[in-house]
Amino acid sequence: MSGDTHDIIFDLPTKLDPTIASTHKDYGQLDTKFEIDIGTLANFKVYFKTVHHTLAAASTSAVTDFFPAGALILGLSSRVTTAITGATNWDLGYVGDDDAFGSALALAAGTTSSYGDWVVTFPTSMAAEVDLLFTANVSAFTAGVVRVFCIYATLTAPTA
Repeated sequence: MSGDTHDIIFDLPTKLDPTIASTHKDYGQLDTKFEIDIGTLANFKVYFKTVHHTLAAASTSAVTDFFPAGALILGLSSRVTTAITGATNWDLGYVGDDDAFGSALALAAGTTSSYGDWVVTFPTSMAAEVDLLFTANVSAFTAGVVRVFCIYATLTAPTA
């Protein structure tokens, strides 16, 4: 979304290995990736992902493949930016645990969710690529927009 900014603060001791390099890639509205490549020691990537999701007129609405396989979820929060209508309340989670990040959340614009709303153990990891899931309670969504911000990491094994 035009005008959005991403402040990235990450501190890694660079004395571990002289081959340490970092890159920042901005993918616009959807996500930002901050990557630390420590050569043969390991590959550790931290992702900052933001999505503005317009809810489908249905009982569930999903952002396909939001979490990649192997992602370790470090944080996830949401804000209702356009009031949600149709449902009595809603849950935020993923396929397999539909209320992991919030259960019976409010519908009004400005409503937020964060760690205190999680029902899943923190941090949590994804074994496979999985969708972010919005679930309407009692009746289906008819309208609404939710912005979700997620921080997750991936780690690959040392190569030597």
